[in-house]
Amino acid sequence: MEKAQLLERLIAGEVKLHELEKFADAEVAGDIRREFLTSQTKVELVSLKPASEQISAAKLINKNIENYFGIIAIPVGIAGPIILNRNSVNSSHYLAMATTEGALVASTSRGCKLINQAGGALTYSENAGITRAPVFMVPEELEVERLIAWVEGNFERLAKAAASTSGHLQLLRITPHVSGQNLWLRMHFATGEAMGMNMISKASNAICLELTQQFPQLNLLALSGNLCSDKKPARINLETGRGIIAKAEVMLTSELITNGLHTTADKLVAVNRIKTWEGSRLAGALTHNAHSANIIAAIWAATGQDLAHIGEASSCDTTFILQTNGDVLCRVELRNLVLGTVGGGTGLPTQAAARNLMLTDLTSKNIPIIAPTKPSQGPAKELLAEIAAAAVLAGEISLHGALAAGQLVRAHEDLGRGKS
Repeated sequence: MEKAQLLERLIAGEVKLHELEKFADAEVAGDIRREFLTSQTKVELVSLKPASEQISAAKLINKNIENYFGIIAIPVGIAGPIILNRNSVNSSHYLAMATTEGALVASTSRGCKLINQAGGALTYSENAGITRAPVFMVPEELEVERLIAWVEGNFERLAKAAASTSGHLQLLRITPHVSGQNLWLRMHFATGEAMGMNMISKASNAICLELTQQFPQLNLLALSGNLCSDKKPARINLETGRGIIAKAEVMLTSELITNGLHTTADKLVAVNRIKTWEGSRLAGALTHNAHSANIIAAIWAATGQDLAHIGEASSCDTTFILQTNGDVLCRVELRNLVLGTVGGGTGLPTQAAARNLMLTDLTSKNIPIIAPTKPSQGPAKELLAEIAAAAVLAGEISLHGALAAGQLVRAHEDLGRGKS
């Protein structure tokens, strides 16, 4: 079948995205998918062609990498689309997932299909702020309580010092933590569309200078005192939130569970309660989920996020609640989504294309403006966080269903063994 004819059939819905390899080789199928996605979203995806994997070295040096010597390619698959209901407004988004794990994209797509059949995922987000926590050694002659009182009484002064370092940053709050004569000041910042760690390090340093000028005997031990807690799962991040807090939920009818997951509502809920919650408790896990890191890692890699933030961003609680009528309320909450839509790796051509693809609402083909915003705002960043939460919900539903139906091994046998 000719390439143009296949594309026409795909657009008409006569052929599905995952069926293209039945009619063309893998390279042609990839070309057709890119052309199809561009026709649906108006996002140019030519930078994702394998021939363009060698990103210009000049654009990487002194920005993204040191001692540059090459590029590692990670295949990118398309999942979804998935319907979101944000503030009573529906939108529909494809999911770009960079992964080498077979079956992951297919499994996520299965979850998306069920969510769509249920009317879409209800999503919510709030900006908890990105954190930095410098630690000071306080001499005995300078009372810790006196220092804390000064910080609390001069918040506006410290906020002004922080804002002087960037027009896209705002100090939200400072929380003191004391251990003996050591004082940590955990600072939360809003950073617009940027993830903001470099931004807030400069701002935190400016705040520390204000403090040491006011109290010369104060010793700044480290600009980062590990109470941030950056790139590590930590109880404090779960309690206060770090980055974007995002939630997604959907009500699955017992009929959808039977037809789509080939199991029952009772079994699905039992897997969640015993495996995901009781098993995680026995393991000493901080959060309770089946494989949220799989989804977060794939989306973070595709959209150019700092991959080390998967360590905290994948912290997720997944809850399935059986209703009296036999339906199941499926919910995920991710409290540490550290991500951005500008800065760092998000500006590289392949990652920017994947990000714009995900942010495009298929119902309007409207791409949110990706640009620095007012300090306390990051509308595209929050949308991307909600899309990620909905994607995690899809992945959690699908994997819970596969376990309940005893299909996990078969799915990986069929899709994940690297058969040529």
